[in-house]
Amino acid sequence: MVSLVKLTRNLIGGVAGAIAGWLIVEPWPWLTTDPAPGQPSPTSLAALAVLGMIVGGAMGAGLGAAEGVNSGSQRQLARSLAIGLLVGVAGGLVGIYLGQMIYAALAPSPGGVGGLLDFVSQMVARTLGWALWGVLIGAAQGIATGSARRITLGALGGVAGGAAGGFVFELLAQTTGGLMTGEALRLLGFVSIGAGIGLLSSLAQEMFKQAWVRVLVGRGEGREFQIAKPETFVGRDELADIPLFGDPQIAKRHLMIRQVNGRYEAVAAQPGLAFSVNGQMVSSAPLKDGDIIGVGSRQLQFRERATRAAAGAAMGYPPTPWSGQATQVSTPPPVETPPGVCAFCGQAKDAYGGCACTVGAPSPVQTADYVPGQATGATTQVMGAGAVWTLQVISGPQAGRSLTLSEGHTVTAGRSPDADLPLEGDTFASRRHAVFSVQGGQPVVEDAGSTNGTLVNGVRVTRHTLTSGDTVSIGQTQIRVV
Repeated sequence: MVSLVKLTRNLIGGVAGAIAGWLIVEPWPWLTTDPAPGQPSPTSLAALAVLGMIVGGAMGAGLGAAEGVNSGSQRQLARSLAIGLLVGVAGGLVGIYLGQMIYAALAPSPGGVGGLLDFVSQMVARTLGWALWGVLIGAAQGIATGSARRITLGALGGVAGGAAGGFVFELLAQTTGGLMTGEALRLLGFVSIGAGIGLLSSLAQEMFKQAWVRVLVGRGEGREFQIAKPETFVGRDELADIPLFGDPQIAKRHLMIRQVNGRYEAVAAQPGLAFSVNGQMVSSAPLKDGDIIGVGSRQLQFRERATRAAAGAAMGYPPTPWSGQATQVSTPPPVETPPGVCAFCGQAKDAYGGCACTVGAPSPVQTADYVPGQATGATTQVMGAGAVWTLQVISGPQAGRSLTLSEGHTVTAGRSPDADLPLEGDTFASRRHAVFSVQGGQPVVEDAGSTNGTLVNGVRVTRHTLTSGDTVSIGQTQIRVV
């Protein structure tokens, strides 16, 4: 899933850096002497180098600041900004020098753009020259992360942004008849490079990411971190690749996620430290898509494209206990039960067909209440006061668990660890998703303002009176009422 928040931050960082660089260089005429249209710039190579370093450094600082904000750490912010500034200066210097060499070799001879061939030559020269400038600035941002993949993706964003900036710059310069000043043209060109690097490189990183973790419970809930380095550290240190703040049980460097033979594994960063994977305390464990990693009071979900279940790839569902496939809320899988065994509680039936979950009650009566998923005129079983009901989880992270529901007691379901039915591995459930209670002898479910809604027999409800056999869907979890 592409993070729009992260894309927006990187876009803003690239554009803000480009504007800052433009504001710095424009007041100095010796850096930006504007030639007549079609004439070579009289600016010296020294001035060109200074311009490249200033603009490249400003863009690098803006993009680095965006990466720091994405990490959620103030020290990471300062570190990323400083590194972005330094590598941006280097990338801008080398890039603008090589770009100028390309431009000088391809641009038409002085005297203006006299024909279509000269016009095209000028456009190509400017586009390629700026593209080379952009590719070096973009690639330099990947150096700050130490990831070869991000160097490549940053270069792709930089070449696209640089080419767009050079093309727009030269097209407007040649077609507006001098109506647009050099200052305005440079602003558009610089912003195009910054926007291209910030947006396109980030988009490429999101689209081609192979592994990442998402914070499920705790501070920063919902934040995602890509695993793009050979070794990715998780801990309380602000300079950790995945920082988890505020929990003294978490060491500064608690665990490490690393790639071994094409697969990922989690390993304790220091002897004596432990963490959990799917509820089991370990010091090392292989990881697959959907695994829940517990570190102190925090929970992370590991995601990996290579091991993601085919049915969940499009929607982002982790595998369910039924068959590793995502189930549809409207048609839960059938449960096979042998003859003489109750399909609800699993107890052996007596001679009269009763079992442990049978509750004495008046005979079923007809009610005019509409029950989703049932035909009009269906019967609804009404229990007397003091009736005891059972909530059976038939799919989802708590599959197989049963809870008792009686008058005067409520059962809350949600992703919060404090819920009566905690669904911490169900990323489509809200922290406090739904509340079950018994009112007038009948079980009732009420949606607690969840994001994805509560469904009864496939129909979304706000509040609904339940009957035996109804299926309540909360995220990817299904609960049968007995």
